[in-house]
Amino acid sequence: MTCEQADGARSGRDRTGLSGSEQSERPAVSDPSPRPSGSERPPAGPGTTGQVPGPRPAGRVDPGPSAGAVFPSGDPPAVRPPVTALVVVALPVAPVERRYLTDLIRAVDPDRFVVEVCVIGADPSVSSDAAEPVADLIRTGVRVHRCRPGAWFGADFGRLLRRLRPGVLHVAARGRAGTALTVARAAGVPLRVLHLDGGPGPAGRLRRDPRSPSRAATHVIAASETAMRSARGSEWRVDQRCRIVYPGLEPEPYGVAIAARRRGLDIARQLSIDEPVSVLHVSRPGPESGRVRAVAVLAAVRARGVDATVTMVGARDRDDDDRVLRAAAAYGVGEYVDLTGERDDRPRLAVAASLLLVTAAARTDMPTIVLEACAVGTRVLAAETPGIAEITRLLPGITMMPRSAPDGVWADAALDLAAVVPTLDERREALRIFCRSPFTVDRWFQSLTTLAPGP
Repeated sequence: MTCEQADGARSGRDRTGLSGSEQSERPAVSDPSPRPSGSERPPAGPGTTGQVPGPRPAGRVDPGPSAGAVFPSGDPPAVRPPVTALVVVALPVAPVERRYLTDLIRAVDPDRFVVEVCVIGADPSVSSDAAEPVADLIRTGVRVHRCRPGAWFGADFGRLLRRLRPGVLHVAARGRAGTALTVARAAGVPLRVLHLDGGPGPAGRLRRDPRSPSRAATHVIAASETAMRSARGSEWRVDQRCRIVYPGLEPEPYGVAIAARRRGLDIARQLSIDEPVSVLHVSRPGPESGRVRAVAVLAAVRARGVDATVTMVGARDRDDDDRVLRAAAAYGVGEYVDLTGERDDRPRLAVAASLLLVTAAARTDMPTIVLEACAVGTRVLAAETPGIAEITRLLPGITMMPRSAPDGVWADAALDLAAVVPTLDERREALRIFCRSPFTVDRWFQSLTTLAPGP
């Protein structure tokens, strides 16, 4: 189910927004003069082309496929080559950056832009950390260039810019962002975009550091107002270079997941299967992941006599697994905790879950899984952070809880939310609301391309 299928009213329409019948009623704009019917046209004889005789227009007729189009200047307009957009990333590439690059490459119009990637780091042939992300990028079909880190970067990057002559430079605010933007300004790159993440590193010091990488940027973008405010302070609103570009998701997989959920519910109803309360928790490994807190909340829910399980999705490591499993054993809920690792079917997991539980998040984060749950109508119980609060202003279905609240309070809130199971119609309506939000990949790409209109 795409956005158009979710809205219903727009089904059967092409990119112009008109249905087939509407297009047939729309007057042609390529030639305003009436055309004779076939019976009125003279037969094509020797020395004729079958065209209606009459005065020749002043311009030259293009003999190509669009013969009949007249260019008043006498020459067809020159076809401008696509603009080269160079994206700079530092190795190792974070998962969110991989998804960002993949979405950008998939969404870009090849007639307007050519995306190429510069990676800063070790030689992929000798570094396993560099080999995997570089191989992923190459599989997408883009050209990947490598610049050596450290003192060599400035010279390597300058040579790369002189060779590619990009029209757009897009660099994340970590690693060598300041050097990359400064070299690009000296090389005459007209559009230099600094992408903030609001996290630690140069992005968090933009207000205080006079050598800030933003000094050489023509545009400064961030994924949320919270991230922008963290890096630039309140003055970002009066800086014309600053823009908010929200992360975007492709709605179609979530429509497909909703349709598949309907079939699963039909089967469960036929077999009279009572499903337990299923809690979904998505995070990275580490003490700050909130996984141990999720186990404590699960134990409090089960202590209230409710059959509940928690599925933990995300990268795993041995230390974090030991920490979570020891906590589960101490609470007596070990058999109800499922550590699944990374999953590529998160839309299906979000639809199947009774509740999404976010027990920890960085202050400026706008967790993708929260957007995914909102897209399919699954309730969200999340720790109160400015980043998540920003999502609540744009999408419904999120309840925030202070991190300091006791586990029992979290459990009571979780049961209240899980008690109301969304119907399929409510899930479809949630997807329609999501499609009208700024969090779709089309809106995201539109926001990016307005920075660089291209040919």
